[in-house]
Formats: sequence, C-alpha cells, structure tokens
Amino acid sequence: MKQIIIIGCPGSGKTYFAKQLSEILQIELFHMDNIYWKKDKTHISRGELISAVDRIISQSEWILDGNYISTIEQRIKGADTIFLFDYTTKDCLEGVKSRIGVKRDDIPWIETKLDPDFQKWIMDFRKDTLPEIEKILERYKYKKVIRFVCREDKEKYLMKLKKNVNKNITIHTTELNIELQDDQWQMEYIDHNRNIARAIVYDEDGNFYFVRAERNDDFGQATIIETAGGGVEEGEELQDAIKRELKEELGVKVDVICKIGVVSDYYNLIHRHNINNYFLCKVESFGEKELTEDERNNFHLSTLKLSYEEAIREYEYRSNTRLGKLIANRELPVLHRAKEIIDI
Repeated sequence: MKQIIIIGCPGSGKTYFAKQLSEILQIELFHMDNIYWKKDKTHISRGELISAVDRIISQSEWILDGNYISTIEQRIKGADTIFLFDYTTKDCLEGVKSRIGVKRDDIPWIETKLDPDFQKWIMDFRKDTLPEIEKILERYKYKKVIRFVCREDKEKYLMKLKKNVNKNITIHTTELNIELQDDQWQMEYIDHNRNIARAIVYDEDGNFYFVRAERNDDFGQATIIETAGGGVEEGEELQDAIKRELKEELGVKVDVICKIGVVSDYYNLIHRHNINNYFLCKVESFGEKELTEDERNNFHLSTLKLSYEEAIREYEYRSNTRLGKLIANRELPVLHRAKEIIDI
C-alpha cells in the first residue's frame, strides 16, 4: 500500500483520515482541493490539473485525497489501494457543517458558511456522483478497494493499521536456516546450484496464497502445492526477484514484510542443489498473471487461496508422492514460522 487515493462524499472525514494515514505510513499526502484551487478562489485549468496529478502518480509513493471526477480514473489507474467513504447523506452534511469556520489543511481558505450549491451536491452525491465512481471502479475490479460505511469502520481500520505497522517495525526474529537432504532419490552427483526466491503470501483477512501444479515429468505424475517463486536472474536483487515472480505466477502486487530465512535442499534426480530464499509478503492488490507457456500448458499452474489450517492439510495430503514429500518437508517449517510472525 504505497499509492493511495481517498474518495467519497464531502463531510465524511476523508481529509482527517488521509492525514492520519499519511502519518502512520510515512507517505506524502496531496489534497486535490489544494492542487485545483488558488487562495483567491480562482482555479487552474483542467489540463493543468491532469498534468499535476500525472506528476504525483508517477512517484513511487503518494496519497491523494479528493474526488474530482475529471481525474478520478487517472488516479484509480495509478493507485494500488482505493479508500471509498460511503457514508449516509445525513452524516456527511453534519460533517460539513462542523468544519465551517475551522482552518483546514485541504483548502487554502476558511469556509464561513455552507454554500447552497455545495449542499445540494452533497445531498445528490449518492444519486449522481457515487454511481459514476462505482462505474469506473467496475473497470478496475482487480484493484484493492476498502469501503467505509460509517465512522466506526474508519477508526477500526486505523487502529488495526497502527498495530500492524508497529508490528512490522519491531519484528526481530531469527531467520530460518535449514538444510535438507533428498530422502526420495539416491544421490549420484550434484552439478548445479539454483538460487531461488519464494514467498509465503497472505492477505489482511488471514488467507494464504499458493500455486497448484499438475506434473507428469521425470519426477513422476503428481499434483502439488507449492509457494510461488522461481529462479533469481543474474544481477537481480532477491526482493526484486520475489516481486517479479509473484506478479507472474499469482498476479499479485505485495508488500515485502521480512525475510523468513533460507532452506537449502537437494533434488538428486536432476542433480540440483536449491537455495530457497523465503520472504513473508502481504497482498496489496491483484492483477493479471504473466504465466509462461510451459506453466500454462505443461504444469497447469493455478492459484490456491487457503486458510492456514487448510494449507497444512493440503501439504500433508499432497505428500503422498515422492516429489510432494520433498516439497512438504521444505515448506511446512517455513509456513509455521510465517504464521508465528503474523501472529506477533
């Protein structure tokens, strides 16, 4: 969650939420009203507004607070997370009235009265503007949308976020360092080492994401569960490698929480030594997968979304083959450690 837009009816508390979110995540906040309006209550042109938004969303991290239908699709397209405030009209009108005469960060003047046209726009928001926003969001279903329908939703979210951010900052766990032997095939010789990046991927609801493959090759016929990941390319950093692999195999954009550790294992049948670098990654948003032809047609790669308990059972069930047993031996200790970190 690094490229964020906050939209919804005026008076719902978007600006206050945006400020708190900016402080928690340490990401720069931009207010659409401050971009559009000048102190003398004149404004920039639509073209200037689009250019200003372009400059912001080209950055790696940003929070944009405000509606402005003319640029909303532009911002949704560039965002990884969308917060939609879907409060009742009554709550929004009360919120707008409460800020009259109060100096605010999001506009360059102090409102002294409630403008009748603005009041009407708020009253018609759910009928006119919200359906337009929903229609645009429909085209970006793969984006992460967090909807608040009352102030309690917002407060609960912020409390949970603060807890998670503090947890991520204070994670100090000994990295796993495991070396496993291949107990399924006899070793003759090892002729190459493979550096691999893998991830335990989870979302804020406690679901875990794996790949399912159907193999029929030198290892025999087997349906397996495995973490997403793959070989690290020459000159590639491990975190860059895992982000690339997760985008390819799961179609997911993630926040890398920490490194879990390294599991070294052997595939004697193909004379290979694997150095598996495991990371704990949290889902930010889903998009299109970028599977290779081999992954689609030969391995029939698909995504498994499982609870922790379901994942354990699936690994145990799929260890009924020789390859499945090697994979379970390698991955179950990592999954256990990942759950420990998440539960801290």
